[in-house]
Amino acid sequence: MSTSTSEIPVGHVTDVASIRALETAYQEIHGLEVSVTAGTWSNEAIQPPPSGKTAYRFVVSSEKAHLRLKSGDGVRGGIGEAYEDVDPHPARISPGAEEVWPGDALISNEKLGSLDLSGSGVYFEVITVSTDYPAPKLSLLRNLSDHPGGCAPYYGAFRRETIPPAPTASGDPIGSNRVNEHTLDMRIDRQPPPTRHHHGTVTGADGRVYNHTETAVVLPRSVYGRPPVGDGGAGHAVIYRDPLNKGTGDSFTVPLTPGSIVVTPSTTERLYGHCFENAFAMLVAIPGFVVPYELIPE
Repeated sequence: MSTSTSEIPVGHVTDVASIRALETAYQEIHGLEVSVTAGTWSNEAIQPPPSGKTAYRFVVSSEKAHLRLKSGDGVRGGIGEAYEDVDPHPARISPGAEEVWPGDALISNEKLGSLDLSGSGVYFEVITVSTDYPAPKLSLLRNLSDHPGGCAPYYGAFRRETIPPAPTASGDPIGSNRVNEHTLDMRIDRQPPPTRHHHGTVTGADGRVYNHTETAVVLPRSVYGRPPVGDGGAGHAVIYRDPLNKGTGDSFTVPLTPGSIVVTPSTTERLYGHCFENAFAMLVAIPGFVVPYELIPE
């Protein structure tokens, strides 16, 4: 059975009321350790980091936007003579600026410093606890390599990780960062097609059970020259209400446009699954893509 109603957190980056509802939903799922918001910047903007936490800002749209960088700033996807090839991220040799595109990730905390931005942009942001993860200041989606898999296993899926999972030396399943993101083009006219799957809660080394969310933030496919979907229809998410007991038998659809936000929660009380069809989107996972997903049977 499929309906067109939605019972999970959904919103749009330009819809203030829906963003407020998302902020509340995230706190109910993840507690006070995690908060989200959406916002904009324009002209010259120096935005300080959150006190004692790390902010992961995922860009949805931008115009003539640049991030000013200092010597030593790490840039995942940084290439060219301006960078020194060091571990874990290329580092700026001298001060400069990089153009900011939709799909890029900007990270700030007290160690990385403020975000010194110009131009304008719209973003979705996750703020969570700071860890020992050596985060880059900027992750440039356009320069990252493709790794098909997960929601889009076909060759050429544009699956690129701006914030990949970072294992800990101790093997804690939670990982050393608490936010992961990859962008990919999920379309039904390619083989293999998008996968129907679900995640679950994550148990840390300390025995604590963490609720899991996977949040899709839809991008305009024209920015990266992604092929149109043709006769495949408008993008949408198929959400499965009870994948463990009902498989694909109980679902509803959520229509998608650039800027749409759809949260698939997996908590100790309720677990949902999903399949994205004809959607080019950033997928943001908390506490990360740290355990294997499970396929949903017919």
